[in-house]
Amino acid sequence: MKFRLKNTVTITAIAYLFLAVSCSKNDPVTPDTTAAEGIEIAKVKVVTHQGHLHGDSFHGNGQPLNSPYLRIQEMTLVKTDNGWKQENTNSKNEVKAGKPFALVGDDYYAIELFFYDDKGNRINKQLTEKVKNTQIFFTVNSYVKNNTDHKVTDMEDLMEYYTFRDTDPYSVMYNRNNYEEGKVKLLSQIDEIKGFENLGMKGYLRLIGEKISYNLHISVVEWLKGEKPQHLDYNSLPEKNKEMKITSFDIPIYLISARPRLDASSYTKDMAEYFGITPEEFENIDSYGDYDPEASKYWM
Repeated sequence: MKFRLKNTVTITAIAYLFLAVSCSKNDPVTPDTTAAEGIEIAKVKVVTHQGHLHGDSFHGNGQPLNSPYLRIQEMTLVKTDNGWKQENTNSKNEVKAGKPFALVGDDYYAIELFFYDDKGNRINKQLTEKVKNTQIFFTVNSYVKNNTDHKVTDMEDLMEYYTFRDTDPYSVMYNRNNYEEGKVKLLSQIDEIKGFENLGMKGYLRLIGEKISYNLHISVVEWLKGEKPQHLDYNSLPEKNKEMKITSFDIPIYLISARPRLDASSYTKDMAEYFGITPEEFENIDSYGDYDPEASKYWM
């Protein structure tokens, strides 16, 4: 894949040039500088995987068969004239309408983003090719803890870190076999884009806290003229200007409890209360010792 900026000459621009020449001096034509530029995003699917680390690699956890706590969760949003609306896809891992991603604090999650144009075509490849002038940022809206309003603007209060794991090709999973067979590379392993490799369509993080509700604010920023600044972090959302195109949306998150260390009683109680069952029922169907966390084939 080649990473390069492309200059686009639109039919509209040619039409304005023709009119500027042919019209009289008393009837000047002003070019429309508000015409849409950049990549248009009409739909996005957000997928989270609970998991653990093997060195720098993320490995998804297995799913207990009858547990209501899903290790994989997803939400699809469609852009409308009235903002972003959730689309019902009938996926078994779908977050129900009006509900948040129900996650656990002090645990690891991969977040993967899939983008589509208005014809339903996936456009992750185009975004990857524009990595030198495109990046996705993660910030926070509407933070509430323990039913007490408390606004924060820094993701570091809720996230220990975020690790970029974008790949070329974007559609190939980064695991040992694929890498050793030369089928995939991390963008950070490609010399020609060093300093620009942070994209944000794939990455993992460690969440912090428990009994916390907030909206994760995701912003796709495209620099329309020239390259983006180098080494931008996941939460360093720049101020918007006329040379940027920003597409933003929110996903609701609720941290039910904190991952148990030695005593799991508080975790079990919180999880059971959230899913409307007894602690004994939850423990019987979702005990950390009753399933294989290495069973998943998902890697990042």
